[in-house]
Amino acid sequence: MLFVALPTKMRPRHYKILLPEPVLNDLKVLITDYYRQFGDSKRSRTFVDSAAFFLSILTNSLVSDHRKNEVTSLDHRVPKEHWCTHLYSPILRDIFGNDYLLVVGYLAEKGFVGRSNHYEIGNGNCRGRSKAYWFTAKYGTYLAKYLNSRSARRFSNESVKVFGKFRSYTIKSKTVLDRWFAVLEKRKEDSFLDPIVDTCYKNLEHFSIDTKAADATFEKLRAEGKMTNYKEKLERAKIQRFNDVGTEPYAMYVKHDRYGRIHTNVTCMKKELRASALRCDGKEVGEVDIKSSQIAFIVPVFKRYLEVFAEEDCEPSGDTFIQFRPFWREGQREHTMEKMSGELNVFSGLVNSHQIYEYFAKELSEDFDLDKTVTRDEAKSGLVSFLFSPRYFDEEREPVRAAVKRVWEDKFPTLLRCLYSMKQNCHAALAYELQKVESNFIFNRVCPRITNELGCPFCTVHDSVIVPKEFCGRLKKIMDAELAKLGIPTITEVEYYDMVEASMPCLVDEGFFAEMTRRGIKTVDIADLIDENVAIDE
Repeated sequence: MLFVALPTKMRPRHYKILLPEPVLNDLKVLITDYYRQFGDSKRSRTFVDSAAFFLSILTNSLVSDHRKNEVTSLDHRVPKEHWCTHLYSPILRDIFGNDYLLVVGYLAEKGFVGRSNHYEIGNGNCRGRSKAYWFTAKYGTYLAKYLNSRSARRFSNESVKVFGKFRSYTIKSKTVLDRWFAVLEKRKEDSFLDPIVDTCYKNLEHFSIDTKAADATFEKLRAEGKMTNYKEKLERAKIQRFNDVGTEPYAMYVKHDRYGRIHTNVTCMKKELRASALRCDGKEVGEVDIKSSQIAFIVPVFKRYLEVFAEEDCEPSGDTFIQFRPFWREGQREHTMEKMSGELNVFSGLVNSHQIYEYFAKELSEDFDLDKTVTRDEAKSGLVSFLFSPRYFDEEREPVRAAVKRVWEDKFPTLLRCLYSMKQNCHAALAYELQKVESNFIFNRVCPRITNELGCPFCTVHDSVIVPKEFCGRLKKIMDAELAKLGIPTITEVEYYDMVEASMPCLVDEGFFAEMTRRGIKTVDIADLIDENVAIDE
């Protein structure tokens, strides 16, 4: 499918943004003074709209990052890096023209933003970092309180009062609008150069949400106490955006992250809605899911570690997020690798027999320091937490995780050293590697067979694939066969959604974007522009 740019005459003449109330109030005063000084000319309108749009980019990036919800103020005690937004200068130049430094400089001079002059040049082994920008304490503190109150409301109950307000500002400058929509169209066009994105986009066009089925699901969830009015508003905003694909050129969301995963409108949707209301060409759908995929995919990662060092002076090759380092002493190579291979056989056998969580539950229940009977779910939670969290933690506050560590030290000591070696530079390296393995399996092995053998539309949710119900049985056979080829010890499961299951809470505060949708403001995820993989910055 070729991307067709949106004709200039079809572009909106107005573009509304939302800004924190104190930011907008002070900005209006600034605009009045600017017009008084320079006059109401085309150049003046371009300059003030550029300033407002730059502030909206900072706002969007902070609202989109759930980690910022933990910060309550922006004074000298809080590192600025907690609230920095890294912006790639060529993108800023595309949006604001060659005068973007004047815009940023003017906002800095008037006390709206702070900025750094430092940047890092990227290379093959390290991502670059663009220059950083942030709100000054006055506006940052206000936004922090807003985000914290949003977070409290989302994760507790809707009775929590949201601090602060956002107000709309309308971008009218044709120059700013033309530049912005040209950037969006170019980024969309470039994204289709990625064959996976192109495939996902073409298939997603066949999917939609049945609003009547969604209404019934919302009613059921409210009756069960699983849905508040606030959360329902967020989900309905997602539905509206997804179903506007035919009329809104930027409604479809397809993003390929640096760890291989594809994020779409469907992946951001609650599982209950996917189960009951998602349709493919008007037909009901089913989902084929890889069970315990994270644990299962660890096995081939361990095997890869052994393969890398199977020969002397062998260096890791290929695109990997793990920096493999041997952890054995000189003269202990063969002995250590032999021990690791034996432990891996035991671990793989437990995973292959689907007894890994039961095994850890039994071992944890016999732990004298823990002194309790541990359920399978508790063992699973503790094992996952141990594998993907930092090496050092407060063992008194996390007794189950500490007990899991003791099991590894007793039963799999060499594999444990291997884990620590993999996570030496970054505790999340293992998780990133597993995401890469998972994505490679789904998009390079399963999806081509769906296209060639089933010929039906599909969409993915990381380690699962959604197709019309009639194809679920055949899809399961395909996925099982491909897993067997790789020797990955796991199984797949067909979910026809006969039962509504609770989904994980969304970690990103989407209230801001829901508010924009409620007001009829068409927006895109501006945060996609943030922190590009930079080779060099200016």
